[in-house]
Amino acid sequence: MMSTLRKQGITPADRRGLLDEVHDWTAFLGEEAPHSEDAADRWATSVSHWVVDACLLADQDSLRAGLDALRDAYAELPPDQTAPELVGMVSALAEVVQAALDRAEQVVWEQTVDPNTHAARMLVEIAKEPGLTNAMLAGRLGVDPSEISRNGRLLNARGLAFNDRRRHSSWRATPRGESAAERVRSRTERAEPLEEGTVLPGSKDAATRWAHALSQITQLHQEARGGAAFDEGPQRPGLLLIDCKTARFSEVNRLMDSWVEQIKGKRTATHSIVGKDRSEPDHYVEIVEYPSYEEAIRNLQLPETSRMFREIVALCDEKPALVGLDVVRDQQYNKAIIHQYFNEVLNSRNLDLIDELFHPDYQDHDPANKVDAYGPAGVREKVAGYLSAFDLQFRDLEQTADGDDVTTRWTCHGTHTGEYMGFPATQKEVEITGIAIHRIRAGKIAEGWWNWDVLGMLQQLGIVEAAV
Repeated sequence: MMSTLRKQGITPADRRGLLDEVHDWTAFLGEEAPHSEDAADRWATSVSHWVVDACLLADQDSLRAGLDALRDAYAELPPDQTAPELVGMVSALAEVVQAALDRAEQVVWEQTVDPNTHAARMLVEIAKEPGLTNAMLAGRLGVDPSEISRNGRLLNARGLAFNDRRRHSSWRATPRGESAAERVRSRTERAEPLEEGTVLPGSKDAATRWAHALSQITQLHQEARGGAAFDEGPQRPGLLLIDCKTARFSEVNRLMDSWVEQIKGKRTATHSIVGKDRSEPDHYVEIVEYPSYEEAIRNLQLPETSRMFREIVALCDEKPALVGLDVVRDQQYNKAIIHQYFNEVLNSRNLDLIDELFHPDYQDHDPANKVDAYGPAGVREKVAGYLSAFDLQFRDLEQTADGDDVTTRWTCHGTHTGEYMGFPATQKEVEITGIAIHRIRAGKIAEGWWNWDVLGMLQQLGIVEAAV
């Protein structure tokens, strides 16, 4: 059954090959439609893979043929409602494919990496030598490993690279990533679309989101195929919480170690910690962090996890709790939003991202401006003004987060190429340092305070004489 399709995000050789797979398996929908609950799981697994691939490729011919096959399968189901789950599953699949077909014409192919970034340098390295780890890449690029992690998440979110955890968490480029890396190496700026891969605005495309979720449920098909990805910006981590009361903690601890060993290669936890209640000595809580809520739920649904939980129940004084949690407040997530603003809005000149990152009621505080900026429109006007006068490149040298506030120590350099404060272009280079504090509310930038070396910049431009 669909043996050529990989389960762990390994992409096919190229988009053409994936299209051929989709075409071949479209016929499968009609030939092996399920007629009983017993056959439903196997059929749903294969069909869900097909749905994901067809939706992500926006292959209208396959989607139309698949929709017809699903409707035929629905018509052949038992009419006496003896298989209500099967009827619901086929109906839902048909709705997903119909929605994907409606959206197919809106898919946009685009280049998604700026050559002048750490992300681009990282992409070039892993395209040239697949299998590099965070530590290896940090050494080659001369940056902190955390910078590799951040840029790796960015490349992964854009379908350019994936982290192969089965091979010591090494990085590999997707076919579309290899194509993008070649463009970075040649430094060509072409407007035509890339040959492989698709970026779908996941926040707007319900069809692909449903197909992706359906695939996760049926086959743990965690990563989007063919280098396609949902463009949703920073992703909040997810948590798995195990809360138990037991006088046999050493046995529980050994059981947990055994569980970790059993799911090696499947477990994607990034951090875990166990706490003991001082006021209640037999009360223990373990919190495991995952890259996303979906990853936490996926690990929760592993057969090994279910087995481990049943064994823990036997060791506990009362039934323990095993819960997947969505993080609603996370300082690392807040820092990622600000990093995205500096890197993608300011450095990559993607002003369209401002509407997504900034709160509708955003208020800016900058002593260098006569009038503070309000809302995303005000931010866009302010940023456009600076970028029309300077070809600036920013670096966020250091970030700290406290509650909802993120403080960034930054520097930027560039050339004065346009009018600024009424002064014509001087073609002089400037280097500016500053500090910004941003407050995050409801996942968006709600307020900002800027303090930067305006006088030093004016002196470098020769507009103000430097003190002797």
